[in-house]
Amino acid sequence: MVQREETILIGYSGHGKVVAEAVIACQKKVAGYIDIEEKTDNPYGFPYLGGDDKFDELIEKGFKQFVLGVGDNKIRNRIAKRVVDLGGECITIIHPDAKVSHHVAIGDGTFIARGACINPFVNIGKYCIINTNASIDHDCWIEEAVHIAPASAIAGNTKIGKQAFIGLNATVIQGLNIGVDVIIGAGTVVVKDVVKNSTMVGNPAKILY
Repeated sequence: MVQREETILIGYSGHGKVVAEAVIACQKKVAGYIDIEEKTDNPYGFPYLGGDDKFDELIEKGFKQFVLGVGDNKIRNRIAKRVVDLGGECITIIHPDAKVSHHVAIGDGTFIARGACINPFVNIGKYCIINTNASIDHDCWIEEAVHIAPASAIAGNTKIGKQAFIGLNATVIQGLNIGVDVIIGAGTVVVKDVVKNSTMVGNPAKILY
């Protein structure tokens, strides 16, 4: 079996379109997309390859490279692990217009969008999203399947736990620990540690539930 060079996009809604644009900007060819249904809005003209029941069939045909276009952290993490278990690879995509230090470690399947800025000695886990114009300062630790939303700012020496979501234009000051499965609302300013499974909103941040 010959391994195919094309990538397959998983998820083709709003976030998937952003990822697709970055894949094309990286001069990679997309063979088609996987989603729960065929999209009527298909601006890139990608072929529809079916739902996630097609992963094993596509891998058997030689398609090994998959790009994660799913915004939801838990769903993205689950799908990524299934692809890997079947013998596929979730590849990392870094938009050419992102600014990423050479001293940054980035896990498989992570997407770094246009305008993102990541400073030295940051460790980013697998299957993360560092979205448009997000900023991560020095010595941060970003665990698996985290989503840093557009225009968010993460100050230095911060740790963000698995599957946490940092909302649009949120700010996290330096040296904090953000727990697993935390949700930080849009525009929130986080000034103290956040325990796992919390939802925080406001300036300064307060627990919503």
